[in-house]
Amino acid sequence: MKETVGVRGGGKTLLSTSILPTTPVTVNWHGQKMEKVSEQWLISGAMKLNPRLRLCPKSQDLALHAITRLDLSTNSLECLPPTLFTLASLTYLNLSQNKIQTLNFPTQISAPLLQEILLHVSDSKLISWCLTLTIQFNST
Repeated sequence: MKETVGVRGGGKTLLSTSILPTTPVTVNWHGQKMEKVSEQWLISGAMKLNPRLRLCPKSQDLALHAITRLDLSTNSLECLPPTLFTLASLTYLNLSQNKIQTLNFPTQISAPLLQEILLHVSDSKLISWCLTLTIQFNST
C-alpha cells in the first residue's frame, strides 16, 4: 500500500517520498569568506541533491532534514543561526576558525543525531583560545 500525503491539482496524490528528502547531504562551505549563513541557502543546497522536493514548494523546508554534515570552518561568521541546532539529521558540525565570540545556543536543541561539534577559535583582538567540543548524545 502506498502512503499518500495529499492531493495535487488534477486529483493526483503525492507520495511521501515526493516531499521528503531521500539523499543525505554534506554541505562544505569551508573557506568561503561567509559572514552569515541563511536558512534559505541551506534549503537550496539540500534541494540540489533532492530535486523531487520542488514538487511541493510549501514543504521545501523539509530539505533541511537531508543535511547530515555541515562544514562552515574558516569563514567570518560572528553569530550562528538557530537553525543549525534544529537540523534533525545533522551528525557533524564544524565551526572552526570563525569570528565567533559567544555561543548563544537556542533554548531547545533538537538535533538528535548530532554527535560532534568542532569549534577551534583564535582571535587576536581580545580572545585567544582553542576549544574542541565533542558532544555525544546517549539514546534512551
